[in-house]
Formats: sequence, structure tokens, C-alpha cells
Amino acid sequence: MVTVKRVLLVEDHAMFREGLTLLLEWRLGLESMEAGSLDEGHRVLGAAKGMVDLAIIELDLPDGDGSELIERLHQSEPHVPIVAFTAERSLARYARALEAGADEVLAKMTPVEQIIGVLQLVVGEDGEKVKKTLDDLRAMREELCCPPWSAWTRW
Repeated sequence: MVTVKRVLLVEDHAMFREGLTLLLEWRLGLESMEAGSLDEGHRVLGAAKGMVDLAIIELDLPDGDGSELIERLHQSEPHVPIVAFTAERSLARYARALEAGADEVLAKMTPVEQIIGVLQLVVGEDGEKVKKTLDDLRAMREELCCPPWSAWTRW
């Protein structure tokens, strides 16, 4: 059982946000601090400085790009694992979230068990990130964001 206490959840669709809040509490024992927009996310993050153990941030917010909030959180609290959600299937969108500091990016259509599994991977049993897993994720992010184009042979 994951022992993280507080998760920042930024999601503009109320039904998805509330459903995920219930799921996080029921399956992982997490308390959610919710925001429904980028602006609200910035306010909640400012008020909760140092109290966030995990963040789940929607990229496609009506008032801006969730990557902005990811970048702010990653710079101010780099130890906090960040999982991004998006409805868009764009590699550029995915790469932007990883560059901003997300540890994982999931499609909104991801099955519940996979969401739970990813959250358990980015958060250790004692509430801290699983270092090896995150190191692996970050290495994959570097490969995705900065591929070794020069190493490829020309056709």
C-alpha cells in the first residue's frame, strides 16, 4: 500500500477529477487537493508549498497548458513525482510534458489498473519515489526528447 498522504490533482473535467479523487482515496489512501484550471492549480500549489507528495496534472486545461504548472512544480519541488494526463495523442505534447518535468504521461483513456500501477511505480512504499524506476523513466525521457539523431545512418 502506498503511504503518500497528499496528491495535487489538476483536472478541468469535474466528473473525471471527482472519480479519480475517489479512486485515489479508495485504492491508495491518498488525500487530494483539487484544482479545475491552470490558474486554480497555481493558487493551490502556492498554498500547499511543501505539502504535496504526488501531482497528477491534466495537460489540456481550458486556460492554458498544464506543462506550465508541471515545470513550476518540478523547479520548486523536484522530489515530487508528477504524472500528466492528456486526451491528445501527440508525441510533441508528450515530449513537452516530459521536458517540463513529468515522470510519466498517460492518456485519459488509460485503464484504471494501469493508472494505479503507474502511481505505485512513481511512489515508493514509504512515500518517497522509487529511485531506480524514476531514473529509468528519466533516461527514457532523455532518449525520447533528445534522440541521438547523429548516430542514425543515412538512407
